[in-house]
Amino acid sequence: MVKKIASLSAIALTAAFMSTGALAHSGDNLTNGSGERVLDGRGNCVLATYGEELCNVPAPAAPTPVAAPKPAPAPIVVPEPPKRVVENVSFSGDALFATNSSVLTDAGKASIDPVIEGSRNFNNFKVSLFGHADSRGDAAYNQGLSERRAQAVADYMISKGVAASAISVFGRGETEPVASNATAEGRAKNRRVDASFSGEKITFK
Repeated sequence: MVKKIASLSAIALTAAFMSTGALAHSGDNLTNGSGERVLDGRGNCVLATYGEELCNVPAPAAPTPVAAPKPAPAPIVVPEPPKRVVENVSFSGDALFATNSSVLTDAGKASIDPVIEGSRNFNNFKVSLFGHADSRGDAAYNQGLSERRAQAVADYMISKGVAASAISVFGRGETEPVASNATAEGRAKNRRVDASFSGEKITFK
């Protein structure tokens, strides 16, 4: 009789489970059709294969997603500032002018043309022109003559496209000789126009 009652109880328990919907496995626990865990008479979860498990045991926490590392920012490349180039050229007065004259000769113009052409290879081009004379004659006259000769070179450069604002003119008279004024050869060297030009050289790619 006891076995019969136990069998009836099992049938009743199974019927109770079935009344909540179809059973399914959730890990080792039985669940009903609504996804809820099936409890036994003591409120414990019914295991599908072994023992018992309390339903209030927390499920393992889902792993925290790890954010992908952000790519390193591209390095900032600071270009080097352009280097300023300084060059000096000396024009013989005999090549530029006739004796006691500040009018450029054709040969004198031809000797200045390479400097004018070279100026086009520079940004922020600047040129300083220094006129010189030998020691013959009055010092004041020689000062004025040296200024007029430097200005004649400046005017020619401007006529060829060099900006007037880029040119500075100075007269040195007979005060800065590079050779002896006692000889004709020395005096010829002292009659000259020096040019000192500078700029940021353009790099052609």
